[in-house]
Amino acid sequence: MSSWKVSSRETVVFFPEELAVGEEYVVYAMVIREGQTWFYLCANRGANIPYRYPSQVFEVVDGRLSQFWRFSRQQGRSGGWFSLFAIPEWIEGRGFYERLVDGLDPELAVSLRYRSIMDAEATVAS
Repeated sequence: MSSWKVSSRETVVFFPEELAVGEEYVVYAMVIREGQTWFYLCANRGANIPYRYPSQVFEVVDGRLSQFWRFSRQQGRSGGWFSLFAIPEWIEGRGFYERLVDGLDPELAVSLRYRSIMDAEATVAS
């Protein structure tokens, strides 16, 4: 299995300062909420932290899921439900992503470790 890979479309309307046209990105997590799919990937905004981008900005070039992803249906703070595909620590640890964005060392170390092996996983599949 490989990590899900996407390529930014010919015209980047939403995030031109963050995404390079035609660049391929490994998707490190995916959320489906209120009919919208979001991909978490590392782009120019944060080299070490995956941020979310709307799926319509991308074309899927390799749709095989990472062997490290798990699935969870979770209830958000506002009470709505969403589906999350991510690493186990993100799925199981409420607030993992928020602590990662805050740059806390344990979460960053876990994320970087998974990023490294998911990048290798995606490269093997190419």
